[in-house]
Parts: sequence; structure tokens; C-alpha cells
Amino acid sequence: MSFASLIISFLVAAPFNTASKPVTTASDIQLTAPDTATLTFDLNISEGWHVYSTSLPSGGPISAEISFEQIQGAEPVNNLQFIGNEQESDDPVFNMKVRFFEHRVRFIQKLHISSPDWLIEGYLTYGACNDTQCLPPQRIEFSHSGTAQDVVADIFIQQTGLSELEGFDSATWAPVQIKEQTDP
Repeated sequence: MSFASLIISFLVAAPFNTASKPVTTASDIQLTAPDTATLTFDLNISEGWHVYSTSLPSGGPISAEISFEQIQGAEPVNNLQFIGNEQESDDPVFNMKVRFFEHRVRFIQKLHISSPDWLIEGYLTYGACNDTQCLPPQRIEFSHSGTAQDVVADIFIQQTGLSELEGFDSATWAPVQIKEQTDP
């Protein structure tokens, strides 16, 4: 992002009333396999506002992008993806075509878990504007960690809907060891 577009973003945001909330956000992580996690960011956008899409050209509005400040035992798979009704139009302020979302968008980052113990920390940055003003760059911070045991338990709960088996007795259902018999 150029210095000029950063200054424009702040100047346009100056009259913004902080009492209203043009974009509300939520983030979550789901472990979908022992070696896969999906980090999601849900943005609900107020009427008249829009949030800019991913990978916009430089010199324009702030693109949605994910940044990792710390990542251990995991690595991103592909680029930041989205689910939403992406629109495109000419923007006279930035003098270029821009892509954006209205009402809602979900940004998704898939991760490959490469270690039994993993940690990811960082933030999603996005830009939001209406017809007369823009917010300064917005951040959704995240911090998630886990172990291989957590992954197996989460997958079991997701697939079965059970967090615990009623009447399960570990002594009765302990693993059985079979020894080979030899002829006398």
C-alpha cells in the first residue's frame, strides 16, 4: 500500500463516528483432520458499507490479507480464500476497478498441521468504506494452538456429535494383546 493511499484512508476516516459499528467480526478455527485446520473470519457488514476483497492492485484500497506473526508446526495451504458475493466496480477515489463484498463475507485460510504441537498467531487485515468515508485499516487478531491429542478428540466430536460415551469402562474395553500359541 502506498503512503498516499494510507493518508487518504486516514483523512477519509476522520469524520467516522466510532459509536456505530459498520463491520462486526468473529473468528474460529476447526480441526478437520489430524493434519488439517481451517481458520475462518466472518464479517457482517452494515447496510451501505463494503469490505474490500483479496489481492487488489497496489495504490488502491486495503486488501483483505492474513499475516502470521508466529507460526510453529503448521503452514498455510494456498492463499486466503473467501465465500461471499464478490462485486466489482470502478472506484473514482482510487481511479481503478475494485472488488468488494456487501452484507457478509467469510475469509478462509487452510493450514497444514505438520507437528503434534502447533501454534499460530497473527491477524487478518481488511479495509471497509461506504460512499463518503473509510475506516482506517482494521485487524482481527488470532492465537490458536493445539496438540495431536486435541485434534483426534475434536475430530471424534465433530464426526459423532459425542463428547463422551455413556457407560464406557476403560478396564473392560482395554486393548487386548494376542500371543501366538506354540504347539506343545
